[in-house]
Amino acid sequence: MRRKVNETEIESELHIQYMERKFKGDQDCESRKYCKLERGLEEEIERLKKEIQTERKVNEAVHGHLKSRSTKFKEQKKDLDEKYGEAAKEKMDKEIAEIQDASAKAAEEILELKANLEMDRRDKMDRNAMEQAKKDEEIKKEQKKVAMEEAALGIQRKWLEYRYDIPASWKKKKKKGKKSKKNKKK
Repeated sequence: MRRKVNETEIESELHIQYMERKFKGDQDCESRKYCKLERGLEEEIERLKKEIQTERKVNEAVHGHLKSRSTKFKEQKKDLDEKYGEAAKEKMDKEIAEIQDASAKAAEEILELKANLEMDRRDKMDRNAMEQAKKDEEIKKEQKKVAMEEAALGIQRKWLEYRYDIPASWKKKKKKGKKSKKNKKK
């Protein structure tokens, strides 16, 4: 009996060690996956930051060019006003209005790009949070399943102990009333 108890204890300790190592291995695999995903996202963030810097430089160059063009047109307008009068003034006003419209559109596009970039960042963060929640839920399910399996194994062990170590008082009793062969001959 004591031997079976010791064997059962050793078996349960080995099973616990096995399950701990299995969970640790699974957790390490998941950790490596998340690290790889995180590195990929960090690289994408760095790429997007560089792209934004490039866009800012381009936008600054465009703004600088538009400002220089608008000042140039204003100077030309003054010159033409002095030379040609009202007709040239109207033409220059139209060109200035077009330049201002183009500048306003560029500013709107910049704001729209910034808003889209921020939405993409939020979406990625939300997706990552959802994926993490799913992974955590799967881990919990797996842990619950393992706990159920361990409980089932415990019940099976108890049943086997009960089945093979039944006390003598519970065993079938021999039928009384039959005489042995020796008694019959006498």
